[in-house]
Amino acid sequence: MAATWAATRAATDGPDLPEGRSDGEGGVRPSARAGGLSWPGGPGARRPEEASGGDTARRRRSRRQRATATQLGGGAEAWQLSSSSARRRGRERGRRGGASPTAIDDDLREELQGVTHAMREEVARELAHRVSDGSAGGMPVSVAREAFAAVAGVLWWSMFSEDMDAATTRQLRDVIEEAVVVAGAPNLSDYFPVIAAADVMGVRRRMDNLVGWVYGIIDVQIDRRRRRRIVCEPRKNDLLDVAFDMEGEVESEGWVMNQDTMRGMFMDLLVAGSGSTSSTIEWAMAELLQNPKSMIQLPEELKGLMGTKTHVAESDISQLPYLQAVIKETLRLHPTVPIAFNKAEATVEIQGYKIPQGTTVYVNIWAICRRAKIWDDLDKFMPYRFLGRDINFLGTNFEFIPFGAGRRICLGMPLAEGMLHACI
Repeated sequence: MAATWAATRAATDGPDLPEGRSDGEGGVRPSARAGGLSWPGGPGARRPEEASGGDTARRRRSRRQRATATQLGGGAEAWQLSSSSARRRGRERGRRGGASPTAIDDDLREELQGVTHAMREEVARELAHRVSDGSAGGMPVSVAREAFAAVAGVLWWSMFSEDMDAATTRQLRDVIEEAVVVAGAPNLSDYFPVIAAADVMGVRRRMDNLVGWVYGIIDVQIDRRRRRRIVCEPRKNDLLDVAFDMEGEVESEGWVMNQDTMRGMFMDLLVAGSGSTSSTIEWAMAELLQNPKSMIQLPEELKGLMGTKTHVAESDISQLPYLQAVIKETLRLHPTVPIAFNKAEATVEIQGYKIPQGTTVYVNIWAICRRAKIWDDLDKFMPYRFLGRDINFLGTNFEFIPFGAGRRICLGMPLAEGMLHACI
């Protein structure tokens, strides 16, 4: 979920569905899903800079946190950081002596973690049953499809306290796949910004249609809840109720929690979270299948812990170091967002390079996680490299930042962490 995104304007052509994009029963090949939803930031108007040194990041941490990136930059010009509103609100409250600069993000993370804890275990058990039943019948099982449905279902419930039906799940997956294709396709506007407004290649129109469809299903939930709150129906205590509690609060910077902000935030969580988390599950299974020793060792660890229990609870994860190592190694080899896009909020100098304000900054997470100076046999899947090492993906170890770091760390990281352990 480290790739956060939203549209800069509402769809003008209505919520059209993607034109017949489906992968059938086979799912999406890992190679096509490696990056989840990472939106291309084109060369644009300023020279991009690349940062891929973990040691450099550590030395310059405080300076970069002040100077870089609260807005997704460049590219097809159809996307910007959807949660920028919440982040700006949090920073403004911090300056006024109220909440901390990351208070709103922290509140949302805590709420997301609490709402989804019990449901993650239930969904993981259902996923295991479906996979087991399918394989027992001699039928191939699409890991990508089943994992996506599980993750999207948890996200939908955490936001709206309702189940996502199968048809909507399939359509959402098609929308995400189409959006990845559209965002990754060559676009003249990236190279000639002067013609961007003309949308010569139709990228903005196509992306608007896809965004419009997602906005449509979210707006239905928002409008329904608004009517229920008017007649004083009991609270659901989900993320939508939290957003409504904040509605109408205007900060000095002009940001306000309204329906546009809500649907941008929910689309951020739903689209980026479901796509990136399910692709990581798929990658983990693919790596285990190609590495028999790991495939044998992981079930043995689970059997040793479970004993007579029928399933593993989230409280057991701390006692499963090899499972944690498998997930970390999967994220190292296949980060959900290989390249993170940021914009410098102020002119800053890093290692002698002057980065002007407004410059698009590319953080090469893929290269950081495969740096020969840090990782031995960097292209090999070796989970044991993490055993006995105090390395996590919370943004404090700059040699391993699959979810990003600092103020731009992935909002849905707690959910992704829980779902990855539970489902795998």
